[in-house]
Amino acid sequence: MRKMMIAGNWKMHNDNAQAQQLANQIKIKTTAETNVEIVVCPTFTALSVVNDILKGSHVILGAQNMFWEA
Repeated sequence: MRKMMIAGNWKMHNDNAQAQQLANQIKIKTTAETNVEIVVCPTFTALSVVNDILKGSHVILGAQNMFWEA
């Protein structure tokens, strides 16, 4: 059976400091979750910061694309 996936797209809602805090909280609070894949898609400017925080965790880092007409 496939695992359920929960993904969160942060759009453009957090600066780097807020993204760090949120990524840390997600990492800590989802440590025991093994039956679900957890994906976070932070703002482009926070990808590097969030990547550093999530290294070694089970939380998957995703990226969002953009479109000029959105």
